[in-house]
Amino acid sequence: MTPRKTLSLVSLTVAGALALSACGGGKKAGEAAAPAPVTAALAKAGVNIRVIDQGSSEMNIIVGVEEKDLVAAVRAIYEAFEAWEGRS
Repeated sequence: MTPRKTLSLVSLTVAGALALSACGGGKKAGEAAAPAPVTAALAKAGVNIRVIDQGSSEMNIIVGVEEKDLVAAVRAIYEAFEAWEGRS
């Protein structure tokens, strides 16, 4: 299976005060630092990660953040992947 080149928001769930965002795609599958662009972008935006999960296929990463940080988290992830793909 060929990894996708684009990032897409797969799903978004708000559970209590925790928001879960799943992002998938990119060429990072199989790399030891695959979650690095996501975690670095969230740290730079001042968003605390409460939960993180990477699927067994390594094609998606799910992060849980405080509901109040949801917009900043999604914005930071998209900006990081746009810069990584050379679109910015």
